Amino acid sequence: MTEELLHGSAQKARTAMAFALVLLGGLGVAQAQEPQPSALSRPGQVEGQSLVYGLGLYVPPDGGRLGLAGSGEIASDFVLGRVALAPGLRLAAYFGHKDSLALSMVNLRCLLPLPLTTLFLSTGVGPAYRSLSAKLSVAWQAAGGVHFAVSSRVALGLEASYVQLTSGAFRQISVGPLLRLSI
Repeated sequence: MTEELLHGSAQKARTAMAFALVLLGGLGVAQAQEPQPSALSRPGQVEGQSLVYGLGLYVPPDGGRLGLAGSGEIASDFVLGRVALAPGLRLAAYFGHKDSLALSMVNLRCLLPLPLTTLFLSTGVGPAYRSLSAKLSVAWQAAGGVHFAVSSRVALGLEASYVQLTSGAFRQISVGPLLRLSI
């Protein structure tokens, strides 16, 4: 009787082992057939359209008082291997103690995803209106920062930017939080 019990247990163990191997092998085949994710396919880094909102403080390099900076950007994200390019349109406003600036620019953002975050650099150029001189001018911008995905469509981060009019009459550095939404 003991021999039959041992033989039956060994048979059950072999059957369970065979079932586990088939199951694991099936899972391995299914995983091998799934498409490999792109460099930006994790949460917050999807291809498509994105909206970026920023708010911050700006510091005039000539030593004036702190001002308030706000911006909004709509872009199309294109994955190119390990990086993504996001050309878009940026609208921004800078409100200072005695002077303010409103601008719209064609913008290009380059995103580099890392395991826990995404780094980005941005540049743009476009028309700007300065209240102190009441004139239209051309402005350019350089920016950089980092953002962290909090869901599949939302990322929070920090951006630092430098904006200057081509006439050199207005320069500013701003730093503040940003919100990036994938739409």
